[in-house]
Amino acid sequence: MSPTPERSTRGFTLLELLIVVVLLGILAAVVIPSLHVERRDSVSAVLRGNLTQVAMVLEVQRQKTADGTWPAALEPGWFVSGILPPHPDNMAGVPAVEVVRAPGNTHPADKLVHEHASGAYWYNLANGVVRARVKGQDSAEETLAFYNEVNQCALASLGDLVDGAGPTRLGPAPATAPAAPADADSTVAQPGGTLGAQPRSGRR
Repeated sequence: MSPTPERSTRGFTLLELLIVVVLLGILAAVVIPSLHVERRDSVSAVLRGNLTQVAMVLEVQRQKTADGTWPAALEPGWFVSGILPPHPDNMAGVPAVEVVRAPGNTHPADKLVHEHASGAYWYNLANGVVRARVKGQDSAEETLAFYNEVNQCALASLGDLVDGAGPTRLGPAPATAPAAPADADSTVAQPGGTLGAQPRSGRR
């Protein structure tokens, strides 16, 4: 009768485990940033397309009005899907759109999507401008660059309310030009209903 061969019980050595951990760390360092960039580019492309679609629909609706004014709300029924194009980074409880009447302003004071945001999109019915708020990036500079990329503009600061320096820019006002109040006479869209139907109270 031949003896039964002994089964090997040798496991991984500490050195082998350390090598595996290091290799996994290197792979993560290479792959994760590239995935972040790819997602950022994807969100940017979606938002740019959404803004173009909304702007075209608004222009069509404006031309239907007798006096050429911009619509007071964004109606979901105007869109092929029956809903406003969704914002990829919107959060639960945040309205789809903040509607304001702020003559002269072409950008919101708050440009970020967060849990207390007044809307994922910003619509100024005084001039028909629609902007997409964006998710904060790793730094203020990266966030500004992302906002400019999505909204196809060239703001110098996240505090700007118009393209280029002007009297409505947030921050210390020049001695000869007092700053105008931001986002005056705002109304907020409620999720799932007519966008821009309810007045906003208190907080600006």
